[in-house]
Amino acid sequence: MDRLKAAAQRDVAVTVHKDMLGTFFELSDMLAGRPSPVFTRKGLKGYRNIDVRVSWLADTDHSKYVITDQRRVVFGGMNIADEYHTQWHDYMVAIRSAPWTRAFMDRVLKGRPWPSNAPFVIAVNDRIATEIRTALIEVIAHSKEHLIIEHAYFSDDKIIAAVLRAIARGVRVDIILPKRPDTHLYANMATINRLLASHTGESLRVFLYPKMMHAKVVLSDGAIAAVGSANLTPRSMITSREVTMFAHAGPDNPFIRKLRLQLDSDMAMAEQVTGPFKLGTWQRLGAIVGKYVW
Repeated sequence: MDRLKAAAQRDVAVTVHKDMLGTFFELSDMLAGRPSPVFTRKGLKGYRNIDVRVSWLADTDHSKYVITDQRRVVFGGMNIADEYHTQWHDYMVAIRSAPWTRAFMDRVLKGRPWPSNAPFVIAVNDRIATEIRTALIEVIAHSKEHLIIEHAYFSDDKIIAAVLRAIARGVRVDIILPKRPDTHLYANMATINRLLASHTGESLRVFLYPKMMHAKVVLSDGAIAAVGSANLTPRSMITSREVTMFAHAGPDNPFIRKLRLQLDSDMAMAEQVTGPFKLGTWQRLGAIVGKYVW
């Protein structure tokens, strides 16, 4: 908030698009007397050169991106909140190119087609299109040797089914989930139980990352990567507005190589799940509620 105000004082035009549903997570701060950084005059409301836009009627906009001077865009899984920068583990992508930043703006802000000659693809989800889910299922369906999935929340039936088909084809699958997610705990456990009930042995490994991890990353055969804001949940896959990048390159590509090294590091820090979780009636109910609420 302070940096945005400083930019506005330099006569930078600042536009903030705020999702209303995300305000639910700010209620405890507001009740504790900490003013909203968006909706109060101590925050951004009414500040010169800052335009805060909140849609009260639109469905969830779960995308996260920052565009500067139409020359650079940073996007991925991180919200603008202290815990994302100081406590949680997450992934973001930076595009440092004016032409591709403008292409990103055309795709995300104006709904225009993505250029066919691009070295990567920006996919968008909303109530009208489900590009991200379709693309993820296609990536999983074409995986041949090794699939790594690192996600905070995993409960979408179609993605689970695609993963099970990949394992049945002989693809080695590694899944990394947070040990103690901020939400979706029992839904994640139910997904793990479902996967382990279908396949055991070295073809499937499930890891629990030791602290809160908010990533949304898929890497297939060390060549096709997906990084963005979309969770593997029905809401993200069907109704929420999301932005995810798909990149196709070889294992020696700097971006792919850096991503693979980080995923390997995350697995090395995590503990492997050795058996299904015991879920009682309330936990199973919590899994159902968590699956469809967030």
